[in-house]
Amino acid sequence: AKSVLESLAHLPLQLAQAQWLVAAVGIVSLGLMFGLRRQLGGLWRWLPAAIVVAGFGVLASSLLGFDAKLRIAMPEHVLDGIHFPAFAHFLSSPDLWLTMALVVFTF
Repeated sequence: AKSVLESLAHLPLQLAQAQWLVAAVGIVSLGLMFGLRRQLGGLWRWLPAAIVVAGFGVLASSLLGFDAKLRIAMPEHVLDGIHFPAFAHFLSSPDLWLTMALVVFTF
Protein backbone atom coordinates (compact mmCIF):
# COMPACT_ATOMS: atom_id res chain seq x y z
CA ALA A 1 0.00 0.00 0.00
CA LYS A 2 1.28 3.42 -0.92
CA SER A 3 1.56 6.14 1.62
CA VAL A 4 -0.04 9.53 1.18
CA LEU A 5 3.39 11.11 0.69
CA GLU A 6 4.26 8.63 -2.08
CA SER A 7 0.97 9.39 -3.81
CA LEU A 8 1.61 13.14 -3.57
CA ALA A 9 5.12 12.63 -4.97
CA HIS A 10 3.68 10.86 -8.04
CA LEU A 11 0.95 13.46 -8.57
CA PRO A 12 2.92 15.67 -11.03
CA LEU A 13 3.68 12.66 -13.24
CA GLN A 14 0.05 11.58 -13.17
CA LEU A 15 -1.15 15.09 -14.03
CA ALA A 16 1.29 15.21 -16.96
CA GLN A 17 -0.17 11.97 -18.31
CA ALA A 18 -3.79 12.96 -17.72
CA GLN A 19 -6.25 13.05 -20.59
CA TRP A 20 -7.55 16.57 -20.16
CA LEU A 21 -10.35 16.25 -22.71
CA VAL A 22 -11.78 13.28 -20.81
CA ALA A 23 -11.42 15.20 -17.54
CA ALA A 24 -13.22 18.18 -19.09
CA VAL A 25 -16.17 16.00 -20.13
CA GLY A 26 -16.30 14.61 -16.59
CA ILE A 27 -16.21 18.06 -15.00
CA VAL A 28 -18.91 19.38 -17.35
CA SER A 29 -21.00 16.29 -16.57
CA LEU A 30 -20.74 16.96 -12.83
CA GLY A 31 -21.69 20.58 -13.39
CA LEU A 32 -24.69 19.51 -15.45
CA MET A 33 -25.73 17.00 -12.81
CA PHE A 34 -25.87 19.62 -10.07
CA GLY A 35 -27.08 22.48 -12.28
CA LEU A 36 -29.91 20.62 -13.99
CA ARG A 37 -31.30 19.46 -10.70
CA ARG A 38 -32.04 23.07 -9.80
CA GLN A 39 -32.84 24.60 -13.19
CA LEU A 40 -35.16 22.21 -14.98
CA GLY A 41 -38.80 23.20 -15.02
CA GLY A 42 -42.01 22.19 -16.75
CA LEU A 43 -41.92 18.80 -18.43
CA TRP A 44 -38.13 18.63 -18.09
CA ARG A 45 -38.30 18.37 -14.31
CA TRP A 46 -39.72 14.85 -14.66
CA LEU A 47 -36.62 13.74 -16.58
CA PRO A 48 -33.86 12.76 -14.14
CA ALA A 49 -30.69 14.81 -14.48
CA ALA A 50 -28.68 11.57 -14.54
CA ILE A 51 -30.38 10.55 -17.81
CA VAL A 52 -29.57 13.92 -19.40
CA VAL A 53 -25.96 13.73 -18.22
CA ALA A 54 -25.58 10.14 -19.45
CA GLY A 55 -26.88 11.23 -22.86
CA PHE A 56 -24.43 14.13 -22.86
CA GLY A 57 -21.58 11.76 -21.99
CA VAL A 58 -22.46 9.34 -24.78
CA LEU A 59 -22.83 12.15 -27.30
CA ALA A 60 -19.63 13.92 -26.22
CA SER A 61 -17.55 10.74 -26.23
CA SER A 62 -18.82 9.84 -29.70
CA LEU A 63 -18.25 13.31 -31.16
CA LEU A 64 -14.80 13.64 -29.59
CA GLY A 65 -13.77 10.17 -30.73
CA PHE A 66 -12.89 8.73 -27.33
CA ASP A 67 -11.38 5.26 -27.35
CA ALA A 68 -13.76 2.44 -26.40
CA LYS A 69 -11.85 1.80 -23.15
CA LEU A 70 -12.79 5.32 -21.98
CA ARG A 71 -16.50 4.75 -22.49
CA ILE A 72 -19.00 2.99 -20.25
CA ALA A 73 -19.15 -0.71 -21.05
CA MET A 74 -22.69 -2.06 -21.19
CA PRO A 75 -23.32 -5.81 -21.21
CA GLU A 76 -24.93 -7.20 -24.34
CA HIS A 77 -27.66 -8.79 -22.23
CA VAL A 78 -28.46 -6.58 -19.24
CA LEU A 79 -29.99 -9.41 -17.19
CA ASP A 80 -26.66 -11.30 -17.35
CA GLY A 81 -25.15 -8.52 -15.25
CA ILE A 82 -27.51 -9.10 -12.33
CA HIS A 83 -26.09 -11.35 -9.63
CA PHE A 84 -28.12 -12.39 -6.63
CA PRO A 85 -26.59 -13.00 -3.20
CA ALA A 86 -25.65 -16.54 -2.19
CA PHE A 87 -28.43 -16.99 0.36
CA ALA A 88 -27.54 -20.66 0.89
CA HIS A 89 -24.13 -19.58 2.20
CA PHE A 90 -25.72 -17.22 4.73
CA LEU A 91 -28.19 -19.82 5.92
CA SER A 92 -25.48 -22.47 6.34
CA SER A 93 -23.29 -20.21 8.50
CA PRO A 94 -24.75 -19.56 11.99
CA ASP A 95 -22.14 -16.84 12.56
CA LEU A 96 -23.94 -14.66 10.02
CA TRP A 97 -27.50 -15.16 11.32
CA LEU A 98 -27.37 -12.20 13.72
CA THR A 99 -25.98 -9.92 11.02
CA MET A 100 -28.62 -11.09 8.56
CA ALA A 101 -31.39 -10.53 11.13
CA LEU A 102 -30.15 -7.01 11.85
CA VAL A 103 -30.11 -6.16 8.14
CA VAL A 104 -33.59 -7.56 7.58
CA PHE A 105 -35.18 -5.87 10.58
CA THR A 106 -33.49 -2.47 10.22
CA PHE A 107 -34.28 -1.99 6.54
